[in-house]
Amino acid sequence: MPAGAGTVLDRFGFTAAELAAVGDRLGAPIVAVRPLTGGYRNRNVLARTASGHRYVLRRYLDPAACAVESALAARLADTAVPVPEPLLADPAGALLGDPLLVSAFSAGTPGDRVIGYGTARDAAGIGAAMGETLAAIGSVRFAGPGFFGPDLTVSGGPVATGLAEFVAGQLPGSNAAAAFSPAELDALQALAERSAPLVETVRDEARLVHCDYNPKNVLAVRDPGGWRISAVLDWEFALAGSPMFDLGNALRFAADRPAGYAERFVAAFRAAGGPLPADWRAVSEAIDVFALVQFLSRPTDHRYFAKAVALLRRRL
Repeated sequence: MPAGAGTVLDRFGFTAAELAAVGDRLGAPIVAVRPLTGGYRNRNVLARTASGHRYVLRRYLDPAACAVESALAARLADTAVPVPEPLLADPAGALLGDPLLVSAFSAGTPGDRVIGYGTARDAAGIGAAMGETLAAIGSVRFAGPGFFGPDLTVSGGPVATGLAEFVAGQLPGSNAAAAFSPAELDALQALAERSAPLVETVRDEARLVHCDYNPKNVLAVRDPGGWRISAVLDWEFALAGSPMFDLGNALRFAADRPAGYAERFVAAFRAAGGPLPADWRAVSEAIDVFALVQFLSRPTDHRYFAKAVALLRRRL
């Protein structure tokens, strides 16, 4: 590393000495790094070694998240769910002092970039590929609904329950009052109470849920037959529950995308065996209220705060 590299690289979340330690474990020195987007609570960099191999280094604040992601990657290795191959998992932070996961680099373009810069046909292709992949994700089952422990044991479930109580407890400590009038806040609580019975219809499902499944968290490649998902990223919020969590997330801002995205998504999900109740749209939107209300705790100038306010206001 050149002089001063430690200072520069520290801006990416890794010092030169730390990268040298990781390189030792990989069997070749790391000669280049660049930051990656993604990971709400983590630092991610793409690293290239002297041997020409590329890896993603993911540094966590939460040891449990590191353990869950590495365990899930191992569990999904022999399934149709595309995930980066984990090569080094250190949830205890023995190597760097913080939890670390090193994965093989997965080629592909972020789905949101394809949609943002591609054609309407590209957006529809990403929707279809994501729908098919979501069906594969939901085919992975667990003993019961809940949250994952480090070894993927499930506890604390069911997750899809208590929407009205959740909203009532969440709103007072959030920034909702900065955006909604008192009458609108009452209407928001009423929305939660109307939506709660729909949520309860899927409370006992125990399928794998990514819980942040949207175009920014997938990589896609174009084959002769069209777009396919090469990797699903950022599993830090994964749980066992209903695919309606992921369906609601993926279609949350569908109105801002070409119409073919949502239509092809749902059609491909159904064709690949994804479970769709007759009232799937209402159920997925009801479950998505959990996430939208959580966004109201973000700073009022945060883009997801404004998006959540606009979407919730349309549903009141």
